[in-house]
Amino acid sequence: MESLLGFQDEMIAVVDDDEEKSTSSSSSYGYKLVPWLNWNEWECVRDSLFSESPEKILSAINRISTWRSRGCLPVVIDVTASIIEVQQKDPLYRKDLPDDAIHSEQMLAMLYCMAILRLVNCVVETTRKKTQVSIADATSAIGIPRTLIDIRHGKCFLCIS
Repeated sequence: MESLLGFQDEMIAVVDDDEEKSTSSSSSYGYKLVPWLNWNEWECVRDSLFSESPEKILSAINRISTWRSRGCLPVVIDVTASIIEVQQKDPLYRKDLPDDAIHSEQMLAMLYCMAILRLVNCVVETTRKKTQVSIADATSAIGIPRTLIDIRHGKCFLCIS
């Protein structure tokens, strides 16, 4: 079901302690704001973002930029789009780039590092209790490679070479 503003709603079952004890339960609708108009738009952008076509990728990045302006863009989508946007400037991923597409390898490395830093900060920091779990433990619990933590801490040659 879509609302007038074009935000997707999500059905959330609401059960309190009293209802849990009884045999019958009820559910109500809760709304979660998302910036895409519908799931078709979401799937189209996702497919375009991971396509082989630079034009489709650019179109998906532009659409995600529009989503950013609407607010409530999940951080994982934001960071993924940022990494793919950096890849579009990387001659390793785009053989059709002119020689002057990126000013230096150092600039490219900094762009990748910033995207990785945002990934670790936004994804990992929200899943851990700062005083109880280290970042390394939190990342291993959710399957993020230790290398990304090393990049975040500046221990990787990619960022400091």
